[in-house]
Amino acid sequence: MNRQQFVNFIKSPNEINAQSINSFEQVTKDFPYCQTAKILYVLNLFKEKSIKYDNQLKIAAAYASNRKILKKLIDNINFTEEKIELPDEYTPETAKQEKEKADKAVSDLKDIKTDPFKEEEQELSKTD
Repeated sequence: MNRQQFVNFIKSPNEINAQSINSFEQVTKDFPYCQTAKILYVLNLFKEKSIKYDNQLKIAAAYASNRKILKKLIDNINFTEEKIELPDEYTPETAKQEKEKADKAVSDLKDIKTDPFKEEEQELSKTD
């Protein structure tokens, strides 16, 4: 990894990919006190869901000057990874089908006897 690539990853950590893991691992070995390299390495491990992530996170947290910023960076990577699925398109045909289902449910409810106590009273009065 050259200097320009490293600076680009600092400017936009979302561009970190699976190919950069080995490069960041080497940079952290060559420069063991560089907190930026450790943080980018942890972000890379998190993004690629590596098994080394938990252990390296502890190390990076020890080197980080502000853990809140580290958490914010990780949350930002996590937020950009989530895909939002939109509901199916709402068309007049689907609206008509939903209205028919609702009307059927209402008519089924109307068929249900609403006051069971009156029925019991009527049955009791008949037996008297």
